[in-house]
Amino acid sequence: MSDPLPSRPVNHETRLALVLNGGVSLAVWMGGVTHELDLLRRASGTASEDTVDDRDRMAFNVWKEIAQSSRTRVVIDVIAGSSAGGLNGALLATAIGRGAALPDLRKVWDESASLAKLLVPKSATSVLSGESFENKVREAINNISVGAEFLRAPITLFLPATSLAGRGRSYTDGFGNEFAVRDHRRLYRFQHDDKAVIYTRTDGEWDFKHVVRRDFIPKHAEGLIRAARSTGSFPIAFSPVNETPIMQYRVHPKMAHDDPASFVIDGGVLNNAPFEPVLEAISHRTLDTPVRRVLVYVVPSAGRGQHGASGKINEEAPWGKVAFCAANYPQEADFRSSIEELNSRFNLNWPRRTP
Repeated sequence: MSDPLPSRPVNHETRLALVLNGGVSLAVWMGGVTHELDLLRRASGTASEDTVDDRDRMAFNVWKEIAQSSRTRVVIDVIAGSSAGGLNGALLATAIGRGAALPDLRKVWDESASLAKLLVPKSATSVLSGESFENKVREAINNISVGAEFLRAPITLFLPATSLAGRGRSYTDGFGNEFAVRDHRRLYRFQHDDKAVIYTRTDGEWDFKHVVRRDFIPKHAEGLIRAARSTGSFPIAFSPVNETPIMQYRVHPKMAHDDPASFVIDGGVLNNAPFEPVLEAISHRTLDTPVRRVLVYVVPSAGRGQHGASGKINEEAPWGKVAFCAANYPQEADFRSSIEELNSRFNLNWPRRTP
C-alpha cells in the first residue's frame, strides 16, 4: 500500500524556478519540456480544458488531477536559460507575464530551423541570416496574446550572453601585486511584477521599495526579442548582436562598472546552466501563502553510465577524444569565479591587521 499524500494547507503553492540548459540541437526537445511545464502550471490553476488544444487535453487532465490530489497550485516564477534554453524560456516567461497560453513550440521551431528561410537574406558575417532568425523570434513572441490582468503572474527571466569585448577586472594578490581577469559575461533580466522589490542605500542605510515592472507587454517586446536573439546567436552560424538597445535590462556587469555596450554572442559559450541568478532571484521572492520551493534543472540525460565489470581504466585514449575534451573544458569561467570568491572572502571575512 502506498503512503498517503501529505496534507497541504489551503492555497498552497509549489513554486518552480527553472534553469534550462543550452544547446542548439536541443531546441525541439527543450520546447517539448517547456510545453509540458506550461500545461502543468495552467492545469493547476483556473484554466479549463476548453482552453487547450485537443491533442493536449488528455495530458492537461492528468496534470489537473495530480495538482488537485496534491492540493497545490504550481507556479513558475523564475526562469533562466542559455541558447535554445533561453529562447524557449523567453517564450514561456512571456506567456506567464501576459497571462496567456504558450504557442505551439513544435511549429515555432519547425519554422525557425528551416535552412531555406535562414539562408535569406545572405549575411557577410555568418553562415545563416541573423535577421531572419530574429524575425522568427519576433513573430513567435508577438503571437502570444495578452490575457486579462488577473491572469498575469509575476515572473523573472534571465538571459545570458557572451561579450566579444570583455573588460578586465583588477584584483590584488597577497603580495600587493595587481592583476586583471577579463569578464566576458553578460546577463539581462526581464520581469513582470506589480510589487518588484529593489534595494536602495541612502546615507549609509539600506532599505527596499516596491516598483512596477512590465517587461513582457507588447510595448517592450523589442528588448526581449533582441536579448533572446543574443543568447541564441551560436558563433559563426549567426552574426554577433549589438547590445546597445538592451542595456537597460543588463544586470551583469552592473552599470556602476562602466562597461560599454559591445557585440554579444551565444550565452551558452560561458554559462550553459545559469543557476546563480536564479538562486539570487529566489531569495528576493516574498511569501504571502504557504510555499514549497523547487529548483528544476531541465537538461537531457541518458542516466548514469554503467562501469565495466573489471573496474580497469583503458590507458589508451584516442587523440580525437583527448582533443574534444580539451576543447570543451571550461576555460576562463573557473578561474574568474575562483578569483571572485577569494576577493569576496578577503574583503568581507578576512581580519585586517592594524599597526
